[in-house]
Amino acid sequence: MRPGQEPSARCRRPRQAYRGLEGVRRLAPSLFLLVAACLGDGTGPIASPSTPAPPTSPPPPPSSTTTARPPDAPSSTESPTTTTTTDPGGTPTLGDGPPATFLAVTTDYEAVEVDTATGEILRSFGQRATAADLDTGEIPPNVVDAVWRTTSGAMILVSECCEPAGGRINYLSRAGRLSDDHGEPHVAAWAVVPSPVSDAVILVGYATAITTPDPTAASDQLVFLENDGSGVGAIGWSADGGLVYWYDAFTGELVTWDPTASVGDVGRTPIDWVGDGQRLAGLEQGMDGALVSFLLTAGDDYFDIVETEMVAYRANDAEIVDRFVLEPGSVFGGFDPTGTHFIYTTRSGQVVWRGPDGLTPLADGFLFAGW
Repeated sequence: MRPGQEPSARCRRPRQAYRGLEGVRRLAPSLFLLVAACLGDGTGPIASPSTPAPPTSPPPPPSSTTTARPPDAPSSTESPTTTTTTDPGGTPTLGDGPPATFLAVTTDYEAVEVDTATGEILRSFGQRATAADLDTGEIPPNVVDAVWRTTSGAMILVSECCEPAGGRINYLSRAGRLSDDHGEPHVAAWAVVPSPVSDAVILVGYATAITTPDPTAASDQLVFLENDGSGVGAIGWSADGGLVYWYDAFTGELVTWDPTASVGDVGRTPIDWVGDGQRLAGLEQGMDGALVSFLLTAGDDYFDIVETEMVAYRANDAEIVDRFVLEPGSVFGGFDPTGTHFIYTTRSGQVVWRGPDGLTPLADGFLFAGW
């Protein structure tokens, strides 16, 4: 799903994934997972495994609290083109501006890599829904709902979720595809948050852990956070990869955790601007230091999102420094490793990135997109 989404109510509409996290599973309705109501995040063409690429121009500093509410960018692209399986070759790299490609899930639940400039699908990582599933008009169970990559680009992580089984994260090489026999290495979880500076990732499921994906030794590398996964409303890394932040949906606090420390929680800060009927989805830190989440406001139904805001707030005191209204139900995608280009998907399926130069529509026809 996407640190930034919610598990779908599969019989109603897809849970959009997030790289930042939030979610409530049908299997475990008490679990506040990663963000997305189907929100999602993921990281794309990326910098070196050890150091994030510097932005080509400094991001604008966060302004004082404002109510500026720019509209979503107008649609300017066609639906995704026909998928090819040609491997573009090598690890994607950052040039000037946003990453050259982004990862996405199409409306028929296929994980793909997309050209940022043209919206063309460059390659497919596969799908789980069959033609018969799609012909029913219902949302099939256990379909692909999010896709992420590690910072080096060497590992692709594809999420299947959820009913009637729990979430599953599949490990693929950059050139790999989901197999017909479901035989690829995998772990039980439903969201991934890649580090901005290394190939480590946070896995969120019934427990929350940090690991470096390695299909041959995944179960031996998990470093568990000081929680069981059930209270994680949104989770993400600091921009330098040294800290982990998450929103504790049970206590209404921002938790700061040093994964190298012997003690888990190193700080708790109350967040007093998440009200009744609201929740955070997704969490990322930009290079300007501000944390970014989506603030979702639900109507009478948990999955009926009537308002979505992009909120930037300080890590030290959780005070808001900026906020913008987005299309209700937009899905969190997260920052690229430079911390300057933020990607999200609107409820209508448009992928948009927000950077130092404003908003740019990228493509239409997707459920989830992340760098």
